[in-house]
Amino acid sequence: MLMQKTIDSIALKNALDSAMIKKIADYTTESYWQHWDFWINIFLALVGVIIGWMAYKEAGKAFTEAGKATKAATAAKDAAVKAGKTVKKQSMLLAISETIRMCQIRRNTNYEDTNNKLMDINGKIRNIFGLYKSDLGQNHQSLLQQIETCCNEVSIQFNLLNPAVENEIIYSQIRPLISSLVGHLNELQGVVENELITNN
Repeated sequence: MLMQKTIDSIALKNALDSAMIKKIADYTTESYWQHWDFWINIFLALVGVIIGWMAYKEAGKAFTEAGKATKAATAAKDAAVKAGKTVKKQSMLLAISETIRMCQIRRNTNYEDTNNKLMDINGKIRNIFGLYKSDLGQNHQSLLQQIETCCNEVSIQFNLLNPAVENEIIYSQIRPLISSLVGHLNELQGVVENELITNN
């Protein structure tokens, strides 16, 4: 009986092996495009190619948009810097104009009023230099030096005067130096105005 079971088992195994061999033989003799797994793989490959192509196009668009955004940001930055320089130069023009107005000396000026006025003028000029000297650049340093020299000469000349001196003498001693200072300030004003026109 055990022998019979063994023989049946071997026969069953041989039948299964031969069925499997027949199935493999049938499968390999058919054309590969007749198998459903071939068409699934083709479909998945096509879907992958289409998705890859779409991703590539989107990446190209994003790159182009990023380039445009960078250019726009650079242009906006340049415009902001230019506007800032324009505003600063306009502020400089106002400060120079105010200083020129302050330089008007009356014939009947007294020592104390003249002293206060000269201190205000000197302070205003120092303020202009402090705020705007770097904006004028190296080309105009000699003009700034002339303004500074004039300012010092006015102070020196005034300090040589006696506080009890007559008003007419103060006027005659200070006015020529103040006139020279005003001339240099007018020249500086013209330089700044010209730069504003050139940059706009």
